[in-house]
Amino acid sequence: DGVDNWVIGKLTQLQRGQALGFDAERLLFEDWISMIAPKLIAWVDGNHDAWTEKLVGINPNRPLLDKAHALWDRNQCAFELHHCGYTRRMVIRHKWRYSSVFNPTHGLQVGWERGDLDYDIAVGGHTHIGTMCHTFYRHNRIRHAILTGTYKKIDPFGEEIGFPRPKGRGAGALVLDVNGDQMFCDDLSTAA
Repeated sequence: DGVDNWVIGKLTQLQRGQALGFDAERLLFEDWISMIAPKLIAWVDGNHDAWTEKLVGINPNRPLLDKAHALWDRNQCAFELHHCGYTRRMVIRHKWRYSSVFNPTHGLQVGWERGDLDYDIAVGGHTHIGTMCHTFYRHNRIRHAILTGTYKKIDPFGEEIGFPRPKGRGAGALVLDVNGDQMFCDDLSTAA
């Protein structure tokens, strides 16, 4: 979800009360995407993105990918990432089944066992927490369950319902080294 996009039901009242109006919110998001579009490798829509398509039959994000050579799907992208002689199987979904209030990445981890895809790195979203990564092992291989965080530094909704905010940060990164090592950083400045 790149924007709040509160265009359905009672949420429309929330959208009108935002400090940043809908048009400005959308323009800001489109500007961000124009900066990273050539580097994108995969894109999965979120539930907020889907609301516009459900209402008017148009996916507002598809035109943003014109300059990207990225995989796209409404629900899930599964692919192999080849990097410096190493292959990593990845699955990206916006929301995973089997989530847990006790472990935010639980759905991603058990998705490996209960799903039909073997993956090294699972990526999910949908939450209002800072990015987190849990490393787990299956069949003698290191696996990563990465829950991407909110782009918001301050999130009143997340605070209201008690979502954890690791170190008060939003985005993080899994750094893939040329020698095959992997290191997760829960903030982008450390990753850089």
